[in-house]
Amino acid sequence: MTEHAFEDPQDLLIELCQEDFSVYVRTAWPWIDGRDLIDWNSKIDAMAYRLEQVQFGEIRRSLINLPPLNAETKIVSVLWVAWRLDMDPTLNFVSVSYSNGLSAKIARDCRSVMESRWYREIFSGTIISKSRSAAYHVEVTKGGGWLATSVAGTLTGRGGDIIILDHFIKPDEAHSQAARKSVNKWFQSTFASRLDDKQKGVIIFVLQRLHEVDLSGMLLEKWAGTISRRQPFQRRMKQSCSRVAACIAATKPMCFTPSENHTNSSATLKRQWAR
Repeated sequence: MTEHAFEDPQDLLIELCQEDFSVYVRTAWPWIDGRDLIDWNSKIDAMAYRLEQVQFGEIRRSLINLPPLNAETKIVSVLWVAWRLDMDPTLNFVSVSYSNGLSAKIARDCRSVMESRWYREIFSGTIISKSRSAAYHVEVTKGGGWLATSVAGTLTGRGGDIIILDHFIKPDEAHSQAARKSVNKWFQSTFASRLDDKQKGVIIFVLQRLHEVDLSGMLLEKWAGTISRRQPFQRRMKQSCSRVAACIAATKPMCFTPSENHTNSSATLKRQWAR
């Protein structure tokens, strides 16, 4: 494998973001969270690993159980959806949460990512169709898109290739038997049939364990052996790639500012690092 000279490290960063989700998350984080860099940890690594398995068709059901404030919604329902729409702009996503307020926030965040300058610079081929989009629904020009709704919302006539259940019940309602039964019944009677392709469609659950017989408990009993929930000790990370990208992303003012001249004769990097 020959070496390839990236005169502008920004070019390398763009290539890495297009090919590796973990690099993309590290790079995108300052623009969606207001912090300098994401505090990467084993939980985020495990989420990235599971999403990688979904991407390559290794699993079709994945249950992510995490306590709140672990960046799970931003990583799965916002960043991953926007990233996958660049890889395949014909995909249709449906994201369902417990309230209209959370659904609205997911919709705003995902739209904000896809309309941002840095996203359009990395993924120039993924364009939101202004004429076919609304507050809770976005369609891209190649037919794919996403719909954010809630348990109280409507899914009449709507389906998707990938469905994400993101925090399906309010924590303060989880100890109500009536509330748990209502959510579980809604899932079984309404939601589970919304995949466009019942054989190849994907369902991702982003939940937290709140009760022994909550939705997570029901799924583990109902789909035992078919749902992936085991978290790996260590993700199969592209170590060289991630280190290079982290170093580049750390120079935040440099990233995605084409007007600046970063030409450096020492910026010679091996192309296989971006594989």
